[in-house]
Amino acid sequence: MVIGVRSNSTRAMEPQIRIPRFLRDLALELRRFWAWLLCHGVQTPTDVTASVSGGAILVAWNGDSTNVGAYLVERAENGGPYQNRVWVGAGALPGEHAFAWADTSVDLGRRYCYRITAQHTNGSRGCPAAPVCIEGCNGLPTATDVTGIAWGATENRLIWKCDATNIAQFRIERSIGTPAAFQFLTNVPAGSQGGVQSYTYSDHGVQGGVLYCYRIASENAAGTRGCFTTPVCAGTQIF
Repeated sequence: MVIGVRSNSTRAMEPQIRIPRFLRDLALELRRFWAWLLCHGVQTPTDVTASVSGGAILVAWNGDSTNVGAYLVERAENGGPYQNRVWVGAGALPGEHAFAWADTSVDLGRRYCYRITAQHTNGSRGCPAAPVCIEGCNGLPTATDVTGIAWGATENRLIWKCDATNIAQFRIERSIGTPAAFQFLTNVPAGSQGGVQSYTYSDHGVQGGVLYCYRIASENAAGTRGCFTTPVCAGTQIF
């Protein structure tokens, strides 16, 4: 039995079916229109991003607010289910606009995913945008067990622990009087050892009877900074 095999020359002689460009464009528009109908006549948000900004996560997106009353921001934590976080008003002007919301209720060092859904002015909800995920604090560890101690009249001592893996230094900022208006004080090297280490810093530039507050953030060799710790205060008064 002989099995015939078509040669390349035979294949080349076969007619090639070409779909006209206008039909391809029409099919694309029909798919878009069908998706629009499935999403209750509102455009799905686009260009969704999440970034660390100070101690918060900034969620931003673009959206055509035509027929949109508000945007629902949902959040999932460490692979858990999505939960409603906030409604962001779409405004009165139709057309394409940029929107943003800062999530300040974050646990340092955890993973968060966000998705945005437009809601029609009639109350029906559109299709959610593809989720975006981010490690809180740029994926850098945050110092723990931070303690501030008044060590005599002219010294405050800071003590903390942190996983020093991939950490180059700790940035210490100080505020005088209340835990606000922090300013850079010093950098403390993390050392060459990885794993959880204990650290101590003595601030000798203090005066007796004055309250000083401190916060600490880890930084890697590239200068990327994690989240600051909750401020601790030391002096003749204790917050």
